[in-house]
Amino acid sequence: MRLLLSYPILPGKCLKTYKIKKNIAWLNKMSSDILIKPIKKADLKELVQLYKEAGWWESSWDKNPEFLNGIVKNSALFVGAFSEKKLIGMGRALSDLASDAYIQDLAVLKEFRGKGIGKKIIRALIEKLKENGVDWIGLVAKPGTSFFYRKLGFEVLCGHDPLIYKGLTNCHEADLAVGRGLPHKINNFD
Repeated sequence: MRLLLSYPILPGKCLKTYKIKKNIAWLNKMSSDILIKPIKKADLKELVQLYKEAGWWESSWDKNPEFLNGIVKNSALFVGAFSEKKLIGMGRALSDLASDAYIQDLAVLKEFRGKGIGKKIIRALIEKLKENGVDWIGLVAKPGTSFFYRKLGFEVLCGHDPLIYKGLTNCHEADLAVGRGLPHKINNFD
């Protein structure tokens, strides 16, 4: 791929153009300096910060936040977004990595939202799942966020009702309210 990089030599003067031979990854790096990649471990403090900014954190978890390490390690696929080696976004998939997958827990730190990072995380998850032969990918969108996922190729799954098992001690009443659906953490994304 040939890129043309132009910049002004002096304000109000003509542009000088250089031909640069690089691949598209270079263009992505140049435009955002955000690296999106699958991971199996993450900095615990950075994970906690993401969960807190997403509004998912519960004060009772302060005593033992290490459970988050298991979420990263044991997810079929966990994708991190990094800016200068700092975890600034995440998304994960629960799957058998053979046929079906559910995308969950999409979040981007507030200061990095509005830059397309959430879209890149979703696309990376989809790409990696497809590479593994997954041919059905679903998610439960928080009310008011389906427009985001529709732009990425998702549609409403008609004729199906999301359900949640009520017998768990960490099940939240707000998540069980009629019309609210499953407890999802698919928000705070872009």
